[in-house]
Amino acid sequence: MGEFAIRHYMSSRQFKRGDAYRDVSVPIDSDAGYKLFEFSERSSISFQIHYEIEDDLLPTLEKMLAKYPKAKVIWCHLGQVRYSARAKTYGPEYVRSLIEKYPNIYFDLAFGDADSVYPGSNEHHATVWRSSDDINPVWIQVITDHPYRFLAALDIGGDRIDHVRKNTRTLRAFISNLPKVTQEIVAYKAAWKLLFNEDI
Repeated sequence: MGEFAIRHYMSSRQFKRGDAYRDVSVPIDSDAGYKLFEFSERSSISFQIHYEIEDDLLPTLEKMLAKYPKAKVIWCHLGQVRYSARAKTYGPEYVRSLIEKYPNIYFDLAFGDADSVYPGSNEHHATVWRSSDDINPVWIQVITDHPYRFLAALDIGGDRIDHVRKNTRTLRAFISNLPKVTQEIVAYKAAWKLLFNEDI
């Protein structure tokens, strides 16, 4: 169904320009949220949520995942923590706990490279990296243990088509750190199974 901005900060470019129109907050358990989850559960069509990582938002997300166990929810931007002070709970073990509790949560791998800094906090927000060619091994283990819950993604919108090459390099650099069998699943097999309910 596409990506739904539930909680969305300004992008880095928007922050620098002072464009606040994408700084939005829609409660995930609002009427709109219920309709979205209900439709996914009824239709088996997956959808993505842009849901900034904040401790205060996690219990409500878990409530919705539990209420609609057949809704197929893809949480965009694995490990993208833009304000670490707001996200003390989130990390590889929290993601593992979500996967093990909720059969309907998936994560996309669209995030910045190791040098990407969010101007609002001046923090490196792609927390999966240890360096430009090295991933935190705890993230590798979670993905390796549950490869069909992670999906390759590029985060390309109409205003940044010119980022395809750069984002592809970042994605490939990330995936190259995974075991070979996991690479293939994350690169295309997981998405195919989620979308079409078929193994390839």
